[in-house]
Amino acid sequence: MSVLVRPFAALRPTAEHAAAVIAPPYDVVSTDEASALAAGRPASFLHISRPEIDLPPGNSPYSDEAYAQGARSLARLVAERVLVRDDAPSFYIYRMVMNGRPQTGVAFVGSVRAYEENRIRRHELTRPDKENDRVRNIATLNAQTGPVLLAYRANPSLHELVAAAAKSKPLFSVLGPNDVEHTVWRVAAPSAVAALQKAFDALGALYIVAGIVTFQNPLLAAALLTLMLGVALVVSGIMRIVLAFSMKEGMPWIWVVLSGVITLLLGALILARWPVSSIYILGLFLGIDLVFAGIGWIFVGLGLKSRA
Repeated sequence: MSVLVRPFAALRPTAEHAAAVIAPPYDVVSTDEASALAAGRPASFLHISRPEIDLPPGNSPYSDEAYAQGARSLARLVAERVLVRDDAPSFYIYRMVMNGRPQTGVAFVGSVRAYEENRIRRHELTRPDKENDRVRNIATLNAQTGPVLLAYRANPSLHELVAAAAKSKPLFSVLGPNDVEHTVWRVAAPSAVAALQKAFDALGALYIVAGIVTFQNPLLAAALLTLMLGVALVVSGIMRIVLAFSMKEGMPWIWVVLSGVITLLLGALILARWPVSSIYILGLFLGIDLVFAGIGWIFVGLGLKSRA
């Protein structure tokens, strides 16, 4: 079986420049938005991830010149010591805190062979034009500038190792856009590196969740999840109503209809109030839907029992 993950020597911001480097993911801002966000911020990572902002207006982000400009911007930040290379392979603990809610992850290099063996499992197909763009970006910059968010099943050993690493002094802890606190710890001690790698390799699989959008922009991620929830509830409600009218005479179809109508209305309300609804809706409406769905299926079960 292949090694699942490996430590790496990161090219990372120094504590002095970290706040100036922080930028949103490349694929959630347009060229104009990226240009506005990077204005007056020469260290912004957008000069690397959206390099067309430093070219004359009208330049395609997929042009040879755009990729070359990204490489020049990366070389400039390295030369100015805004970005520095660590001296040994390490794991990195990355925590974001927004509105008092923390998200903590581990940065590492994933195995291509493990991906081919389905130990790193994808969640969707990707567009060829986007794949080609990322390949050209990596080849031109000789760097991976777009981390991918993975998930794994709850694991006490990993939890303890990550928690222990996060008790040490961080490389930096700074505020970024939207008052999100970004903190990074480096795990470089050989024994700690070996323990983390062993714990990861013991996992059955890792699951690709999304690109860096979720990791670096939780508000956008919440909005996208809320949109998907709204659509799912509408579809689920319609299916329950159709199912109810296909039930045989004598069965308690009215409760299934009621459950479907409520679910449909909840989904419609989410979509009508989106994206504002993403702030509060995920937990609230899902809980309501589960309660009514449960009540509906309980009555279906009672009806089937009475007919038996």
